[in-house]
Amino acid sequence: MKILRKYILREILPLFVISNLFIMFILLFDKLINLASLFFAKGVAGTLIIKTILFYIPSFLVISIPISTLISVMTAFSRFSSDSELIVMKASGVPASWFLRITSSIGFIFFIMAAIVSLWLMPLGNKLSIENLKSIASSISISDINENELYEEIPGVILLVEKKKDKFDFENIVIIQKNENLVITAKSGEIFSTKDGAISFNLNTGEINKKDNEKISKIKFEQFSLNFDLNLNDVVKIKDERVMPLDSLIKNQNKGYIYKFELSKRIALPFSCIIMAVFGMLLGSFFTRGGRTLNLFAAIAVVFSYNTILVFSENMAKIGLPYISAWYANIIFTIICLFFYKRFRV
Repeated sequence: MKILRKYILREILPLFVISNLFIMFILLFDKLINLASLFFAKGVAGTLIIKTILFYIPSFLVISIPISTLISVMTAFSRFSSDSELIVMKASGVPASWFLRITSSIGFIFFIMAAIVSLWLMPLGNKLSIENLKSIASSISISDINENELYEEIPGVILLVEKKKDKFDFENIVIIQKNENLVITAKSGEIFSTKDGAISFNLNTGEINKKDNEKISKIKFEQFSLNFDLNLNDVVKIKDERVMPLDSLIKNQNKGYIYKFELSKRIALPFSCIIMAVFGMLLGSFFTRGGRTLNLFAAIAVVFSYNTILVFSENMAKIGLPYISAWYANIIFTIICLFFYKRFRV
């Protein structure tokens, strides 16, 4: 049995890794195009782009791990069945319950992986990706400042520069603060983004003109610094419960059913790895013909059905039992597994 266990694992694990990479590439593809355009068109630093991609990965792993569990186990047992290896194994005295145990164990390992990602790595990735988005947004803001063009991306401020020496150095700068009736001019200065998503100005040799009623006061300076907030916190703030950290979900449980549903789903979705492993074994053992194409279509059908039930259960959570609603898809597929397992034992 030990040799057989290793043989099955050697068949499943490479397929699991390849499936995860393929699914993550598909999920990342759209974001890769957008991030690549920022790199080439807006001049965003490559390190920011790479970090953002890495921070996105946990969110996609939560989806890809259960799907890859299904595909890898189903493909492996489909090959065992088509090559008559499964028949030989059963004829050698390997009971159906042993296959159930081995696939459940594999699914449990993948469940632990998915649970770690869902409960801890995904919220951390979301937090870091938001910080990166702030840096990217502020970086784009700096690169969009052009010579002799009004720049109005800073709330309540109009900016005009006559000459752009490089990315951060400018000459003959005019800053108009509309709300404060303030006009600041400078012969030169640096304009750069800060870590907290603001734009900072270090100005040299200029004056500040302030209008108060009908009076205009002037203050000359040799060096002057000021910061303007871009309100990026409002733009990229976590508003969706799907990307909330675990502690935020727990704190917000009493604010609505959706937080309870999401908290329960953070465990239910990884737990589906165990169900998908068993379901993959049962489906694969019946698909003796059709090869990988049939396996792929079957996997798509299962994933589509699971997600449809999950969406339906989210709507049902409005009525009541939000914690249990997140498990409807798992319960239904467990019942289906029991039905197929009776046939598998024959």
